[in-house]
Amino acid sequence: SDPVVIGDPKKPGDDAAYSHTNLIISVDKKFSESELDDFLKKYDVDLLYDYDSFNMYAVSTKEEKTIDELTKLASRMVDENPNITAAELDGIVTIYSTDANDPKTVITEE
Repeated sequence: SDPVVIGDPKKPGDDAAYSHTNLIISVDKKFSESELDDFLKKYDVDLLYDYDSFNMYAVSTKEEKTIDELTKLASRMVDENPNITAAELDGIVTIYSTDANDPKTVITEE
């Protein structure tokens, strides 16, 4: 198989290197079902993924936001919820194939 280069062509801090809708939330302990529902409603976000093996969730805003708006939302979540240990921007990773004949030479994941 052809080698694959994994990396992000964007400089750290470049808005394009991050999702404009998604946040990764780390918690001390998992929310109960009602706590999770209340959290999602309070911040008007949808649950994208519940990381079963980790105390983490991926959430998404209903509309795209600027990186500054998402950063402020993440800070608010941490400040207002003692159970939340971190809320981070979701990075975008781009995988480049080294095979120039590959029709899918660039794959971008959020």
